[in-house]
Amino acid sequence: MRVCIHRGTHEIGGTCIEIESQSKRIVLDIGLPLESELSDTPLPPVSGFRGFDSSLLGVFISHPHLDHYGLAPKLLQEIPVLIGSAALRILEAASQFIPSEVNFKNTIEIKDKTPITIGPFTLTPYLVDHSAYDAYGLLVEADGQRLFYSGDFRGHGRKGKLLDRFVAQPPKDIDVLLMEGSTLGRFGVDDKYPSESELESKFLETFDSTKGMPLVWCSGQNIDRLVTIYRACRHSGRQFITDMYTACVLQSIGNKRLPQPGWTGFRVYLPWLQKQTIIRKELFALAKSFAPWRIYPEQIKKEATKLVMLFRPSMRTDLEKADCLEGATLIYSMWSGYLERDQYHPLVDWLVEKSIPLVHCHTSGHAPISDLKRLANALAPKMLVPIHSFEPAQFADHFENVVLKSDGQWWEPINNPSIVNLKNTEETMNDDIIRELNKKINSQTGGGGKWPSSFDYIIEPNRLTLQTNRTIDKSGYRCLDSWGIALYHHLKTKHKLDIQEIQFVLNNNGMTKSPNDEAFKRRVSYLQINNGHIRFKIIHDDHPVVLYNQKELFERPTGEIIHNFLNSRGDDDKGHLLEKSFQAFLFGKGMETKTRTNDRLAILGKDFFQLKKKQYGVLREFPTGAFNESVHECNRLTPTEFVDIVTLNRLGYLSVIELKLDDPKLEVMSQILDYALYFACYKDQILDVLNKKPGLNMKPLKDKIICYVVNNRFHPRFDDIFQYYSTKGKSYKFQILKVVLGSTTEYPVYDMIET
Repeated sequence: MRVCIHRGTHEIGGTCIEIESQSKRIVLDIGLPLESELSDTPLPPVSGFRGFDSSLLGVFISHPHLDHYGLAPKLLQEIPVLIGSAALRILEAASQFIPSEVNFKNTIEIKDKTPITIGPFTLTPYLVDHSAYDAYGLLVEADGQRLFYSGDFRGHGRKGKLLDRFVAQPPKDIDVLLMEGSTLGRFGVDDKYPSESELESKFLETFDSTKGMPLVWCSGQNIDRLVTIYRACRHSGRQFITDMYTACVLQSIGNKRLPQPGWTGFRVYLPWLQKQTIIRKELFALAKSFAPWRIYPEQIKKEATKLVMLFRPSMRTDLEKADCLEGATLIYSMWSGYLERDQYHPLVDWLVEKSIPLVHCHTSGHAPISDLKRLANALAPKMLVPIHSFEPAQFADHFENVVLKSDGQWWEPINNPSIVNLKNTEETMNDDIIRELNKKINSQTGGGGKWPSSFDYIIEPNRLTLQTNRTIDKSGYRCLDSWGIALYHHLKTKHKLDIQEIQFVLNNNGMTKSPNDEAFKRRVSYLQINNGHIRFKIIHDDHPVVLYNQKELFERPTGEIIHNFLNSRGDDDKGHLLEKSFQAFLFGKGMETKTRTNDRLAILGKDFFQLKKKQYGVLREFPTGAFNESVHECNRLTPTEFVDIVTLNRLGYLSVIELKLDDPKLEVMSQILDYALYFACYKDQILDVLNKKPGLNMKPLKDKIICYVVNNRFHPRFDDIFQYYSTKGKSYKFQILKVVLGSTTEYPVYDMIET
């Protein structure tokens, strides 16, 4: 048996695992990555996905969540799909209302603990408790080996006893456990999640305290949650209104023990947007089937105090026209991170405008660390491989026999050691290849796209070291992490090296640590937090540097302070420098106004469209730099630099802009991260400084800071390293975005060195 995790070794969502035995293959899940669009996301490189291949025997779908089945519409329809019957009916019902239709032509029904033999594989599904209905883990047996895939699971839902039964009688002799770890890095070891029964009490309390109509925003496919809401409605004496999409989903499951049309106090509303879908697809018989339980806008207004309505952001206009929002409360019952997405900012503004309070009432669909341990201990695998987690490096802190893998890496489920031993692994590598790579990389240093000559590059089978024996300046420090990441990516993707550690060795002849050292430590700490599958180390004059954890990095000591002044208007355009002239233009030079506004920033894209009426202020050459106790050079912690432009964007986010023109240096990535960390760590102090400037309209409407790195052309390796610095899918206090000026296609500054 051989295994390749195409996606999922260091991210949540987009899971896809290929397993091979005797030249035959199966695939576990075919998920859409978080915050990705179906049209923009290619299928993983699995033979048989795009063209027929008889060796691909089938695709197993663990449960009906997009991050596990979302790329399925792109599969050849001839491929057998193994899926639970209720999960299939849910997807078919939902496809009537959502754009990405699922139309499986060749399905194999899976049932709890019922083995299926396909080619050399014996597959045994295990029903699990999860926020998706009809969800399964899977035991895969082939070639005398046993692999268990956990799928997504928990033990605090309405089917929590499934986990109890599983750990009491688990499958034996497991060689490999592929286990999800969605909650690692988000919660503590001893954290517990509310059960659905506990949520029911909170819903009831909110229903009783709401004078008008409670609106509940939750997934129409979270069946446990819908049961919880319905039960709370019955206890409160209110009727439960679902949209027609949710009613279809509930009815499609075929479980008469679940709330659905025909149950007491269950009503169905057809929002305008779903009505257009009914008309466009001519689903008139479907709509008519719900006629006995329909409720209409005039009835909702009249009975609002006796109702609870399932809510969708697209229903705002419906509810306004129904005039039923007096005394309403919105209960948000999903992951809080969704609310931070740009697409939902108008909704939050709408709630403020309508004076509708927002109440959170949710529990996770994933297991806390304590339940992850229960599963791992029960299965006692020879090898535990993390999957579906942003923090795979943390697994070794909680579980035994952990082995980290990389996306796209083929491996066999053998009894590997729990901690990778660099020396032992080195003995199995081809020393000649490593020696040749070291020779090539170190001979191709200098300018013009080569590796920076300030460092020595030491490549080992599992470790990459960048070492300098000289004093380096701020630019040199920024080259360390940006070019170090670039070389790591190059070795991993082109030469398929399993590099697991990046080490920076600074031998500065005994020099005391400088502000540049502190800024570098903060960047590397962030990279460690952001990339759990890579270990980062800093060695300074033979002494290891202890990196910050996430709390230490972002919650700075109260004694750290910043500059309490702002520069003057900053009109200096240094005429011989195109970049400075362009900055001065964006800053508003020549505008006949007493205070500068950011109208001209529309050139940077949609985030800055239609700003003229808002009259947001704009600042140029904004000073950074942190100090200990007092603003004095001897107390300096981080360097002072001057940010090109600070303003608010269209949505009211504090925006930090670093502008480059014809200056495609790779280390600009480190520079924008420096700014992002500074503004995130000292935001309250920064806002105090902004508030003291008379006439400056710059009071952020949102908590998050958006940092834009702008250029007309970026370094050819920029996108390679951006993924390691990217905040996508993370819940930091800031977000980093790339803006390419102009509509022309990017072109390389020079040809990258082939090594």
